[in-house]
Amino acid sequence: MIQRLGNNKHRIAEKYLLLTGATGFVGRYLLRDLLLSGNRVAVVIRPDRKSTAPQRIEAVMQHWEREAGRTLPRPVVLTADIRKKRIGLSNEDFAWVRSSCDRIVHSAAVLDFFGDRQSEPWLTNVDGTKNVVALCEQFSVRQFHYLSTAYACGQRTDRVLEDELDMGQSFRNDYEHSKFVAESYVRDHCSA
Repeated sequence: MIQRLGNNKHRIAEKYLLLTGATGFVGRYLLRDLLLSGNRVAVVIRPDRKSTAPQRIEAVMQHWEREAGRTLPRPVVLTADIRKKRIGLSNEDFAWVRSSCDRIVHSAAVLDFFGDRQSEPWLTNVDGTKNVVALCEQFSVRQFHYLSTAYACGQRTDRVLEDELDMGQSFRNDYEHSKFVAESYVRDHCSA
């Protein structure tokens, strides 16, 4: 979208960055830093048993405002669930993301250590990642950033290099294994 400025110069209106995992430990810091650096941010949040998605993100925002001593801009809150196809977006929100977001930072993860392939951490860490990657492919998103973990190296005790993901390692728990599988998927589907 071209936006006319007061001095007759034109620029492309900045689109939104879509962030998953904004209520998680790392994601809440990412959200704060993205907003403080002037990014327009939309977040995908699922409700929990006690709070709606907007209530969950508002609690995060109020925490950062107390710490910063100032008001922060609010992200666009999309109630959805990355474990579902189309990351659980309503038709209206799906269309909005398609037209409004050009970057995705995928930081959502579940840190449960044990579960079977039909439960956590597999549903969020693997299926959720696949769904976010599918959304990127559908929308031709060129900037996709995936937050992994050092624990994807499993039980390796030697020096681990970033480009050595699959070295035949074993894993202590389902969290490590699910993050390994998710990162493998991202590497296979999101090559530069």
